[in-house]
Amino acid sequence: MENENKFSTAKDIVEFLAEKFPKCFVVKGECKPLKIGLFNDLAERVCAETPELSKTRLRHALRFYTTRWNYLEAFKEGAARVDLDGNEVDTVTAEQVEYATKNLETSKSVFEQKKKSQNAGAKRKFVKKPFRKTDGEKSAEGAEKPARNRKFNGAARQNRNQNSGAYKGNSIGTESFEQIDITTVDVGSKVHVLCGGTKAVEATVIEMAKDVVGVELVTGMVIRVSPDRIGR
Repeated sequence: MENENKFSTAKDIVEFLAEKFPKCFVVKGECKPLKIGLFNDLAERVCAETPELSKTRLRHALRFYTTRWNYLEAFKEGAARVDLDGNEVDTVTAEQVEYATKNLETSKSVFEQKKKSQNAGAKRKFVKKPFRKTDGEKSAEGAEKPARNRKFNGAARQNRNQNSGAYKGNSIGTESFEQIDITTVDVGSKVHVLCGGTKAVEATVIEMAKDVVGVELVTGMVIRVSPDRIGR
């Protein structure tokens, strides 16, 4: 069970491959184009030694790796392709550069559209509804304020207390907060965010920009923070 949890996501498998084949795979930074047909070599050398890692999951991880932006950006005409041991076995052709460039442009376009959609949704969430006066409320200047509804105020306080409990239950102390590499985070990732004070709050990434990350806290609040405040 422990080994299965170790490979629960494609990102986990890529980290494992980068550790096992450091001259071929990288977690972050500049990538090298991979040898065509590398999956067969990978399956032969990995699956036998690591039976809990199936060929299907290995294939998904390889696809995840080869569709990342930093991998597609590595395609330059004449650049060397490498095998699992880092040996140069082939070179990138002009046609392959064109294909990688188109995939990169498509991926970035989809990301931008998704980000715009999420931003629009976040703005709608914070639109204030106009205040509507009741029939019994006076509109003249100096009119009396309506009496407070004690039952409603009590319910409001109860909701605030409940929300406060939920907030604490999904937060960690700053001493347990661990900053993460922002390049390993994508829209939809679950993270913790330093929001001030002594707590880091659980959140979901909804926007990725150059110098800012948009997140939705477990409380429903949407905020934007600098990458150094994102962690686990």
